[in-house]
Amino acid sequence: MTTAKFFWYLHRLRAMEPAEIAGRVMEKTRKWNTPTALAEIDSFQLSPPCPLAPPKLDKREAAPITLRDAIAVDASRIRDGDWKLFGWKNANVGTPPRWNHDFLHDAPVPCDIESAKLDHRSLKDGADARCCWEINRWSELVRLAQNAWLNEQPDDARIVQQWLADWCEHNPPALGLQWTSALEVSIRLINFCWIDAIIRACEDPELTAQQDILAQRIVPVHAWWAWRHRSFGSSANNHLIGELAGVVIASSRWPSLTRLGCCGERAWQLLEEQILRQFAPDGGNHEQALHYHLFAWELAWQAAHAAGDLAVAVLPRLRAAARFFVAVSPSAEGWDYGDSDDAIITPFFASRTNAASEWRSWLLSDPGGHSIAFWLKDSPIARRDTNSAAWAHFPDTGHAVLRTNGWMLRADGSPLGLGKIAAHGHLDALHISIWHQDQPLIIDPGTGAYFSGPEIRSQLADGPAHNGPWPTTGRETPRRLGPFLWSEQHPVPCMDITDDQACVLRFASGNSPFVKRTLRQSGDGIEIVDDISCKIAHQVTWQFPPQVIVTPAGDHSFTLRLQNGSEFSIHLASNDPAKMDLLENVVSPRFGQTVTAPALRVTFTNHLKTNIQSV
Repeated sequence: MTTAKFFWYLHRLRAMEPAEIAGRVMEKTRKWNTPTALAEIDSFQLSPPCPLAPPKLDKREAAPITLRDAIAVDASRIRDGDWKLFGWKNANVGTPPRWNHDFLHDAPVPCDIESAKLDHRSLKDGADARCCWEINRWSELVRLAQNAWLNEQPDDARIVQQWLADWCEHNPPALGLQWTSALEVSIRLINFCWIDAIIRACEDPELTAQQDILAQRIVPVHAWWAWRHRSFGSSANNHLIGELAGVVIASSRWPSLTRLGCCGERAWQLLEEQILRQFAPDGGNHEQALHYHLFAWELAWQAAHAAGDLAVAVLPRLRAAARFFVAVSPSAEGWDYGDSDDAIITPFFASRTNAASEWRSWLLSDPGGHSIAFWLKDSPIARRDTNSAAWAHFPDTGHAVLRTNGWMLRADGSPLGLGKIAAHGHLDALHISIWHQDQPLIIDPGTGAYFSGPEIRSQLADGPAHNGPWPTTGRETPRRLGPFLWSEQHPVPCMDITDDQACVLRFASGNSPFVKRTLRQSGDGIEIVDDISCKIAHQVTWQFPPQVIVTPAGDHSFTLRLQNGSEFSIHLASNDPAKMDLLENVVSPRFGQTVTAPALRVTFTNHLKTNIQSV
């Protein structure tokens, strides 16, 4: 074990309560009898699926032609082994796919080591576990099954079944990377439920018979594993929502799973607790990572459909969470705050590249969401006008959004993240993201990757990568201690909306006794005022998107030219001499993708006013 890994485990242990430590010991003990338990599962007989259980399919004739066409195009390349990973990376994964390979870094991953002895955070040859899991979530197999049914291509259903059988041959239970995460097991289980429903809808006796064999081989062990290895303690974040959702959905479809201890009603009770714990009353998600908000919401919404009447108590919270996502996400290009790994569950959309935008359109009942509507029916929220002269303020989670006069402003006054370790949070307190006419202008720098690029990941999650005022002497806490682990929470910023529609954020820490940021939209522009109560110099780094051209335009002024040709001026004023540096920084538009983009770093003392105007 390396020194860095030793200290990571040490700090992780310090974040645990005594009850969690005891639970970890019990978890290690349970793993000793895994072979015996798996032998018992081999003799378990799965009952036929309940015909009335979700997923429930509409008539194929109701599918929009644009969805049929998109699925046909995707199916053609998927069956040839040409997959698009994370919505941007084209890779030939083979036919059948090489399941135990990281195609982003072209590195193999272990498939013959006991999962309990495999550290998925530290794989050889630069492999990243999340990059390998991307092709093992079976979402592309759902896509092929969709084509088999909607476009009447039964050979694609046969390919799905052949590849699932191949997956089972290469990934026996408890061996290799694919069994190190109960969340990954659960996502496969959820997607298998959709595959099972869609292939059975083809009404082909041969396909149905093969599906019975696959269900027996896949469902019991996946449901049991997700339930037995579900997250707890400080690890109980969106992973636990996903693990419980898989058990709820599978148990609804195959009620006989209760005999394995996978009780759907009990799983729903626990899931209900997590929904209310992780989604705040204002709808925001306490993980403080926008993509994980949508990820956890979809898992919970699919499970709520399966739970039926049991879900009534949490539907208001899920509807609030849907409204939050609509409010804080842009109409077009994202640049999400917090961790973002471009994860999807089930491919309900027409285009993976624009998945988040289609989800937003569906929630707004816009035509752009009609593909999702075919699979999930009506949006859970009523249509509202998202443009307003007033800020939408979410005080429980610390965000505010203004959409007016073609501008979208998103201000972050949030805590670091969920629980002690704040696994998916970034040091983005007081960060502001700005769009104009759906074009990103001031961005969040993104995530990078999880395990394969620790330096870039740490850099993009750190305070100086965001535009909240940051002391040049740095801040001692919180410190990033490794993947998904912070030393502590920082003080919670204060956020107020004034009567004249200014958003005022305040933050205090050891090196910055008092920082105040005031943001307002006026006329054709934006005004941001930063006030610091001490004599320590601070920096603000305005990060622009890639391919923006930044040109000096006189004293303390710059001109920005965006890709679409629109231009903006930035003028800066300080009561003390300010230093201004044009930089080229690394940013991450999508998970695993890094590019350079221009930035303007301003070093000042006491006071800085930034005006951004549309030219």
